[in-house]
Amino acid sequence: MLKKIFKFQYRIRTLFVLMTVAAVVTYVGSNRRLWWPTQQEAAREIGRLGGLTEGSDKVVLAGFHTPNFTNKEFRWLEPLVDVRVLAISDSMATGIAFRHCTQLENIAYIQFNNCAFTGDCFKYLENNKQLNRVYIEDTPISNAGLNQILKFNKLESITIEHLETPSQITEIDPALIAKLPLLRQLFITMDEVPEGLEEELRAILPNCSIHLDDGPDL
Repeated sequence: MLKKIFKFQYRIRTLFVLMTVAAVVTYVGSNRRLWWPTQQEAAREIGRLGGLTEGSDKVVLAGFHTPNFTNKEFRWLEPLVDVRVLAISDSMATGIAFRHCTQLENIAYIQFNNCAFTGDCFKYLENNKQLNRVYIEDTPISNAGLNQILKFNKLESITIEHLETPSQITEIDPALIAKLPLLRQLFITMDEVPEGLEEELRAILPNCSIHLDDGPDL
C-alpha cells in the first residue's frame, strides 16, 4: 500500500514540475511576442528618435545621429538582422549598448563619429564575418579596442581618425595586422607614432596603403 502511495506522490510531483516548466515557457514566449517588434516597427521607432533607416521589407541601413540614442535605445537594433551598414554619431552610449547587437550577422560597414565608444563594443559584433570597412572619427578607441577591431579578418579598410579630440591609441600590434591579408587601406591617428612602426607595417602588408599620424595639437 505504501509503495502505491509513494508512486502516486512521485507522479504528482513530476506532473507539477512539468506543468511549472510549461507555464514558464508559455509566459516567456507570450511576453516575447508582446514586446518583440518587427523590423518595420523598430525602424519607425528609430526614426521617431531622430535616427535613420533604409530598406522596405528588410532594413539594410541603420543610423543613429543624435544624442537620443542611449544604451537603452540600442534595443531597437535587435530586430534589424539584415542591417549591412551601421552608422552612429554624437552618441554618448557606451560599449555595453552593443549587447543588443549580438544577433546582427550581416554588417559590412561601420561608421562612428564623435561617439563615446572605446572599441570594446566590437566584441558584441563578432558574428559579422563579412565586416570589411570601419571608419571611426573623434571617438576614443583604446589599444584594447583597436585589437578587437583587428580580429575581423575580412577587413579591407580601417580608418581611425582624430581631428578635434586626442587619440588614445599608443601601439599597434604587427602580428594582428599580419592576419589581415585583404587590408588595402590603414589610416590611424595615434597619440604619438612610434619610430619605425609605419615602415614595419608596410613590410608586413606591401599592398596596403598605410598612414599613421600623430594626434592633433589641442
